[in-house]
Amino acid sequence: MADENKIIISRMQQRRGNRVDLPQPLRPGEVGLASDSKEVFIGLDPAIGITKQNANAININNIVGGYSYANGYLNNNVIRIILPSKRLTPGTFDGTSNSSIYTPSSASNQTHGKTVFGTNVGSTSIVNVFDNAFFQSTDLTVTKNGTLLTTNATRTTANLLSSEYIISSDTNSKTADHTITFGTQPTGSDDFTVSYYDNVDIIAAIVDSSSDNTIGSTDVQGFYQQYFTGTNIPDTRKLSNAYILADHVTGTAFIGLEDKHLEVVAYSSTVTSPSSLTLTGNITATRSAGSDLDISLASYTTLTSVVNAINSNAASNTWLRAASESDTKWNLYSTDGSEFNITAVDSDLSIATGSRTKASDSIKGKLEAWVSNAISSTSFNMFTSAQIKGTKYNSSATNIENYANVSASSDALSVTFTGNKEAENFSYIANRLYFANADADVTGLTNVKSNQRLLTHDDYDLLLSGSADSGYTAQTVSLTAGETNKVVDTFESTVYDSAIIEYSVKSAGTTSTDAYSRTGTLQVTGDTALADAALVDSGVVIDNNFTGTVEFTASMNSGTIEVKATNTLNASSGGNRPATVKYLVRKWLG
Repeated sequence: MADENKIIISRMQQRRGNRVDLPQPLRPGEVGLASDSKEVFIGLDPAIGITKQNANAININNIVGGYSYANGYLNNNVIRIILPSKRLTPGTFDGTSNSSIYTPSSASNQTHGKTVFGTNVGSTSIVNVFDNAFFQSTDLTVTKNGTLLTTNATRTTANLLSSEYIISSDTNSKTADHTITFGTQPTGSDDFTVSYYDNVDIIAAIVDSSSDNTIGSTDVQGFYQQYFTGTNIPDTRKLSNAYILADHVTGTAFIGLEDKHLEVVAYSSTVTSPSSLTLTGNITATRSAGSDLDISLASYTTLTSVVNAINSNAASNTWLRAASESDTKWNLYSTDGSEFNITAVDSDLSIATGSRTKASDSIKGKLEAWVSNAISSTSFNMFTSAQIKGTKYNSSATNIENYANVSASSDALSVTFTGNKEAENFSYIANRLYFANADADVTGLTNVKSNQRLLTHDDYDLLLSGSADSGYTAQTVSLTAGETNKVVDTFESTVYDSAIIEYSVKSAGTTSTDAYSRTGTLQVTGDTALADAALVDSGVVIDNNFTGTVEFTASMNSGTIEVKATNTLNASSGGNRPATVKYLVRKWLG
């Protein structure tokens, strides 16, 4: 029968698209085809058991440097905000009442262990920061067993629908009662969370530009308004609203930062004659280790030509770049987050000399300061607290704590969070950060564990070889020229205090005959009681026209064993040279 005469009764098509757009998570039983990576996934059902389904965790895909990328994003690219919330745990209700009473000063009962509102919030500041009014039911987000409930501004306790709630408070005092009433009598096994703010509120606070210079009646300015008045942060460097995501169950949110937000930036003021410059002297920028920028300006007559000259000087300054913000404004920025000092520049370029630091001249450093100040405010009650997993850019942000309610495993290639929505939110952010990387693998970086990957024909050879085990995929660390004490890997000494690291080091000069190649083994040990760690390095080297080395060291830092590398490689062609370290790790508790 000819095709045109066939009758198609029905056709079932599955979700499909690029790997980066795979939903995190798929719905239970939903099939998703990643067309670009040729992977197939099916959604598990977290409702049948969060722990059993590992719905609080993400897998890191078996790609080169996968764990380094994911752990780097966890340490550097997210700030965890704890929002005011109250969890009504199983056992709160006994089946005879449909309401519960608590105070805003009480314990939240959340996993993070914080109070409902921050301890710094004044006794009369339990109001919505945007309108200074008592919280209304429509201001809040309430979940029952992980599912969002609804409300209606016209509802009373007498006409609530079964899926609805209302909340009321008598005063704006921290010690006043907040009463939540449900349309159906909860059972003893029901689990509720009441969240006072959402990700949209965080976004509104960041961009707030109220005429009185503060958010509502608080003493806190919007982030952009406070830190970029007069400099007008370029749109290209603003935070992405898509990376600000809340978890209504845990009462937390992530503010995701792109790599550009980690860059240290020197902004210019307005260049008066960008198309007809008469420049003299050099533009010089230095940093503590390696490859300074030093360019004579006399031959350049336009702002565009200066920017291009800096960017084409990569052989001597791989870390510093320039960018035009407009026809009359430009900036210098370090691609690897290095702090730097502009020691000389023609005044017609309208960029000031002086030091640029992570704390003062990166988006992350400024955001940390803003969040820390917001937490200390007695009138701004949106942030109960904030946490960072890695090292803060701004040491003055003393109100930001260590993010301890998360665990990352390089062995299992996984990261475990306190809630499945947190895992989904981080996976969403991490995948998009990874795909923005020039070296991104089409198979993607992370996947929530409730998205079960199915075996396909393209996986068969991988399965037979046994290399589906991530232990055989080397992780990669790049060392810039002259870089010192670059962290290669870390081990929590109470979990792993012994390790064998098999590594390779590669470097090259500017000519094909200048090369450095080394393979070796690091034997690493640490002792928590002694608060010390050490290593032995053995291996073999072949090189030509190279001096120096890559030296590995081990130390103990607050219970964590840190393996670091210092690069002193120098080629006869090109001077100090960058290097690439690849390594495999076996580790155990002695």
